[in-house]
This record gives sequence, C-alpha cells and structure tokens, in this order.
Amino acid sequence: MIIKKRDASKTRIAYLENYEAPGMDSIQRQGLKQAAARLRADSTSDNACSQIDSYFSESKDWLVIHDLRIQHANRILQINHLLISNACEFYIVDSRYLKNGLTLSANGQCWVQSNTQKKSIASPLKKLNRDIRMLRDIIENADQLPRFLGISPTINIQGYILTNPAQKIQRPPSSAIDTSAVIASDMLFATVWEKRQKRHSWMGSKINTIDSATLHKLTQALLSMHSPAVTTKLMTANLSNVEHLQHQEQDTAHCAQCGTPVSIYVRDQCFRHMSVYRGQVLCIPCQATARNESRPSIACGF
Repeated sequence: MIIKKRDASKTRIAYLENYEAPGMDSIQRQGLKQAAARLRADSTSDNACSQIDSYFSESKDWLVIHDLRIQHANRILQINHLLISNACEFYIVDSRYLKNGLTLSANGQCWVQSNTQKKSIASPLKKLNRDIRMLRDIIENADQLPRFLGISPTINIQGYILTNPAQKIQRPPSSAIDTSAVIASDMLFATVWEKRQKRHSWMGSKINTIDSATLHKLTQALLSMHSPAVTTKLMTANLSNVEHLQHQEQDTAHCAQCGTPVSIYVRDQCFRHMSVYRGQVLCIPCQATARNESRPSIACGF
C-alpha cells in the first residue's frame, strides 16, 4: 500500500510556476519559482516510484513511503523510498543511480558510469549506512514501535542502492568490502523477499506480524516528522485550478545531456542560472560546455 507519494508532482510544480494573485510583486513571484525549483531538485524520480510501486503497492504486507525528509539532531535524513513490512522490517531504497552503473573499489571509492562517461562520486554505501543508523535512532527515540506483551520487536533496518540492469556492476571480492547492498533494480523484489524468508525461517515462531491499524499508526508517526523542501502552506495549496496543465516531467536527478547523477548543489546552481543552462539540469562538465556555447562570438575585422 502506498502511504505517501513524492512531494514533487508535476501538478504541484506547475501550480507554483503559474500561480498568480492580485497584488503579487516580483519578490513573491520569484519566491514561488524558487519553491518550484526546490521541488524539481528532488532526487526521487517518477520512474523510480513507479518501479517500486509495481513490486510492493498491491501487497497488504508492505507500506510504501516515497520521498521522506526528516530533520533530526541538526541533520537531514533524505530517503528516496522506504518500505515497511508488517513484521517491522524497514528497507531504505536509494534510486539515484537507477539509470546508471556503478564501479566499486576495495578501498571504498566509487564511480558512476553512464553510456558516455565515468566519473568519481561520493560513496553511496557510506550514505546508506549513515541513513540506516539515523533512521534507527529516529524510530527508537520516537517511541512509536508497537509492543507485543509489553516487549517491542527488534528493529530490522536494511537498505539497497539500485542501478540500471543493463549496466554491469563492477565490484571487488566480498572478502575485501561488502557491496551486497548495490543491486540491479529488477532484483529488488526478489532480494527483499529472499532476505525476508531467510529471516522468518531463522526466527521461526518468534517473528510477530503487526496488525494494519498498528502499522498505520507507526507510519503516521514517521510522516508527522516529514519536512518537505517547501513550506507546508505551499504543499497543501489548492491544486484544482492547474490539473489541466500538462507539464513535461523533468528528471532532475540526472544531467539532461549525459545522464550522470548530479548533486543537490549542482541542481540548485542550474536553477539559479536557468537562462545560461536553458532551463536544464546539467553536470559540471556539461555546464562548462553550455557556458561556452552561450558566450557571444566576437567578430574580428581586418
């Protein structure tokens, strides 16, 4: 069951970009456009959500949360997708590399590979491990776990980083570093199902499932901590007058030219200079190319 969809829907972005009200000044109008740009900078794409939904949305045993953003202890936890089972199992899914392949080294270095280039990136495995620790801390401190005869179940939190099935994952031997969290996107359901079956088999009769009402209460406790990238007022605005707008969905998690993933900082930079980059999100090398092309040529007379 889908509990939360992504905040950055094309209808909401269209609403912010096209909203007009009597007496609006340029500063207010620019503020709405900046809010729309922050939503466009969301790394959780519609394609990724659709793929996750195709596996888990119809099952009564699973709850799906897309685009969860929680501020905790002066840090931001940003999760593309969170899967919660009726046995209190949590799976964090990082879909930023859904269009790419990954190359991993024994010393922890990582490269992302597209059809055209390969470049070094910060380790998504380190981020995933930080996210798992942070989510565990949030859940334990929230004191919202259901109890069975006064005893809370053990929190089981795991995570996966999805890559393009058409791109080979290059990784070192498992004895050097554990990279099992990096999987092709089409293996997600089978991998989660296999892990769940093994855990249930090992736990045997000790495993407990949670009734739907209790599970719903748990997810609502998490959602109450969600902090969207724009203000709550803009997130709850009336969208009925822009439902007819058919804006093309933009994938701003990747460079529009070469397809490699881009960071939030790079996306924000592109949105601040829309005229230079023609309204596209570009990686740093492609930004340099666009800047060179936008410079006026100087005619030399003799």
